[in-house]
Amino acid sequence: MFGLNLRILKLALGWNFAFLSLLCAGLACWIILRTFQIQLMAASSHPVALILDAVFPAMAAVFGVAWWKVWKQRPSARIWGIAASVLLALYPLSHIIRFPRLIYGYDLVVLSVAIAGLIAFYMSDKAPPEQIEQTLEDLPLGKP
Repeated sequence: MFGLNLRILKLALGWNFAFLSLLCAGLACWIILRTFQIQLMAASSHPVALILDAVFPAMAAVFGVAWWKVWKQRPSARIWGIAASVLLALYPLSHIIRFPRLIYGYDLVVLSVAIAGLIAFYMSDKAPPEQIEQTLEDLPLGKP
């Protein structure tokens, strides 16, 4: 369909999720270590800091599971791919909502990759019934 193999697109998006998982895991470690350094200097902690410390590990987990499910071609890859694509679209959409302006630069690229992921994982890999019927009609019936 559309001259593009959905399996290849899903695998490419899966490896994108793997990269994002590693990136989020690295940022999570850096943010948590930074929070501990600040906690040593200040006597009290703010509850928002704990919430922010949980965001990047959660994102790393979602992207990591999505990558694993897509790579292993599990049936639940569709759900995890949609979840990872929605999570990927949240950042540029938050920029667009908070700062109404023209979309440009990396916001446009990230949003387009997220939309491509939503479309790719939403579409079914199965052939439409018309195509299956046409294939069955073209098969030889074994008559001599």
